[in-house]
Amino acid sequence: MRADPILLYSTNTWLAYLIAELFYNGEHFVWCTPHFDSSSVPLLNYSVPPSASPVEIYRGLRKDVLFEDRHSAKIAANRAGILTGVAVNRSAGRIDSRQALRSRRLWPRRRSWNSDQFFM
Repeated sequence: MRADPILLYSTNTWLAYLIAELFYNGEHFVWCTPHFDSSSVPLLNYSVPPSASPVEIYRGLRKDVLFEDRHSAKIAANRAGILTGVAVNRSAGRIDSRQALRSRRLWPRRRSWNSDQFFM
């Protein structure tokens, strides 16, 4: 067993976090890396594409939310992933129809977006 704990980083939306806490017993499905910002590490030691970099994911989502980008591919992909997760968990019997419907109602109205609804 390692003497030092391993610290991993990920970026997720507040909505995804909230749904996992409320409906999946706090079980979160995330992509993690050992560096929040891979540009702070020598390229020879570690590299990760921007699409998997926690800092780049955060910056992209934050920018789209702050500028209220109604056609944001990042936000659409995040929403699609959340809805897919709800459908998969409903089909597997981990959540019931009522919980699935309730999770969809948590999605913020497009006209009332603010960064507090997306980021922790």
